[in-house]
Amino acid sequence: MSTSYDEPTVKLTYDDYLLFPLDGNRHEVVQGRHYMNPAPSPQHQTVSRHIQFQLYQQIELGSHGQVFNAPIDLQLSDTSIVQPDLVVVLNANHIVTDTR
Repeated sequence: MSTSYDEPTVKLTYDDYLLFPLDGNRHEVVQGRHYMNPAPSPQHQTVSRHIQFQLYQQIELGSHGQVFNAPIDLQLSDTSIVQPDLVVVLNANHIVTDTR
């Protein structure tokens, strides 16, 4: 379950997101609004790991791209930055950067 703060008067951006503390919580900005998610359960992590293993075998070992697991920032727009459990980036769409 996500926790959302009051509706901001100004939409948060990626630059604002970079100022959030590295406190072990999963912070996300969706359409300019800040959300903080609790850590996933052990069962959730187990399922995620199994899916990641299958994706790794097909995508990475097949030289089709890369598979990343959380925590990783996925910037969808300047006002939407999320931390999905898994991200697949195919070679044809390589958009990975070394920023936070």
